[in-house]
Amino acid sequence: MAHGRYVPRLARREGGRQVRRCARFLQECPAGGGAQTRPRAHSRRYVGAEVQEYDGEPFDEKMRRLVTQLREQQAEAVRLDAAIAENLKELGYGE
Repeated sequence: MAHGRYVPRLARREGGRQVRRCARFLQECPAGGGAQTRPRAHSRRYVGAEVQEYDGEPFDEKMRRLVTQLREQQAEAVRLDAAIAENLKELGYGE
């Protein structure tokens, strides 16, 4: 790829920290684009992800169950956040 020469010029021209970080990442990236180090989307799957067997649960039912579980976990998170805030307040670190 030609990004090896183009990116440092871009970093100099833009002068931004984020651009320099991206330039450094692209220079350190393997020639294959880093596909060996992180999953890449390819034909609607992640390379290296295991194929999962169908569990027999219809999609609509599974989504309802998972959304219900998510809502319960979000409610628990709110409760725990309030408890943590109260504990910090008792210790003198609250608002």
